[in-house]
Amino acid sequence: MAFIAYYLFALLGCQQVLSITLVIDLYQASTQDTFASQVCSGLANRVPGKIGSVYTLMHDEDYIWLNITEDPVPAVTPIPTFLHLCITNLAAGYIEYNFSSDQLLVPNILTLAAVLDSIPLEKDSQYLSVTLPLLFNVSANWVGYSAKNATEYMWQHYVNSTTTAAKMNPGLDVHGHPLDPNPPLLFMPDFSLADYIVSARLFTFFLNNACIPGTEEHALMVRMAATNPWPRPIPFFGYDDSWPFAGDIFEAETNCVEHHNMGQIASVGVNNLAYFASRPSFTGAIAPPLNAHPPTPFNASRTYVALIVGDGDNLAFLKSTRYTWMEERVKACAGAQPPCFPLLWTLSPHIRKIAPDWLRFYNAAVLATGADAFVLPPSGHLYAYPGEMEDGDASAFVLDTESDALAYNTTCSVDWEWLGTWGGALKHYFPRYAARGVVKGFFATNVPYLLPIVEFAENEYFKILNGTVVVFKPNEWRGTSGSSSPTLHPFLRNASEMAQSINSLPRGTVTQIYLTSDGGGELKDFFDLSLYLNEHVEIVGCSDAVQLAVASKQGGSR
Repeated sequence: MAFIAYYLFALLGCQQVLSITLVIDLYQASTQDTFASQVCSGLANRVPGKIGSVYTLMHDEDYIWLNITEDPVPAVTPIPTFLHLCITNLAAGYIEYNFSSDQLLVPNILTLAAVLDSIPLEKDSQYLSVTLPLLFNVSANWVGYSAKNATEYMWQHYVNSTTTAAKMNPGLDVHGHPLDPNPPLLFMPDFSLADYIVSARLFTFFLNNACIPGTEEHALMVRMAATNPWPRPIPFFGYDDSWPFAGDIFEAETNCVEHHNMGQIASVGVNNLAYFASRPSFTGAIAPPLNAHPPTPFNASRTYVALIVGDGDNLAFLKSTRYTWMEERVKACAGAQPPCFPLLWTLSPHIRKIAPDWLRFYNAAVLATGADAFVLPPSGHLYAYPGEMEDGDASAFVLDTESDALAYNTTCSVDWEWLGTWGGALKHYFPRYAARGVVKGFFATNVPYLLPIVEFAENEYFKILNGTVVVFKPNEWRGTSGSSSPTLHPFLRNASEMAQSINSLPRGTVTQIYLTSDGGGELKDFFDLSLYLNEHVEIVGCSDAVQLAVASKQGGSR
């Protein structure tokens, strides 16, 4: 693969490279063995020196990253051998549970495993032949408990032993019953994130009605959000897919409680984060914006557009499809004449700590393109609606986002805000960034995306706040599948139609296109788009887009 060489070159700069001792294949494992193995992976990677690092095979992309990070690739260790090592070297004891009767409480059991350094085993487990103390009996202590009861118990007893929060659906069919306050338990839990939950000691739960005012679950959620030992705003790992009406309306977490003091690190379906978090930290230089090319002078006879590769906040995407997209991009740019046009890749700031190998890889690949750069994903430090946050949380969020921007050598971020809150964000949130001048440009997207932001006039493509902060009007592209619906079609244009929408803008316009793959968008769409753009249209990067917008305003051109 074209850019693995770039990654390996970057890795040579590490002071230390940890070797995997155990690779565990969980593709065909039973539910109980998967649960126990993922917990043990978290315990092992928390202190890799005890039995070595542990890497699990659960998804196709696991083989890709295993080959990147390990040479030679270790042989697979049988699950019984691994669990025996875990029991005799890592686990302080075990949690007795019955999966068939306790499935709804699996997220809470994970929290128990994390704070008690314990392994979940059923009463008749073959692994209990080894002497191991019983630390908690779910079947005895939580008789008749609901998810709310178990969450409250864990809150009262163990919250101070956790580092932040996570939501994990235990298998509720929320999408099949989107308006049902009590959806049936029809599926198996996704244990992918369990290793990191244990390693990082995350307070994990799932309350389907946690964000619905007037319910007991919401009352508990409000109490938990108000008083806790966690960072503020509160980062939530995993994903909240409860009440998927017109989208998963609580996925960003910010709208869950009235204080709006939460945000998401989208990480459902991502295993091996405990392994990657234990790897050597990233110490190299981040790719400079557009490889430090000279600023583009403003020309009122031209049109300027920034192209943003979206969804980089989603760790599952970064581990899978974005890897493939980067491979395509590096191959396309290798020796290209003329050189590649610039792309802005959204990239989660959290991989600096929890997946530094990914950052090494993406950084090396961006450098190899000779054109591209990073910007922060929605909405900066967390996937959140920061314009809704109260003053203290908003101030903290701004500082965190500025720190992330400095680390990624960028001055731009994508920002998502909920419908009807943009007025407040434009007045009170975005101007905060003018004080230090670290983040100067925001690429806006409305939630829900189908509706316009009324604060932007029809022919207004950006706003300049406090003379320096530029907020670009949304222009979301969800792919080329097309639609006969007048409402959907603007978001599902083919490449020629999208290009025509840019070609026909008034000369001197500075705008953006945000490409999101959750609607079917592909990297190829940007390649195709570039072929249809007229000669007067120039694709620009983050800093250029901001500078050109300010220059166009000063020159009296919009």
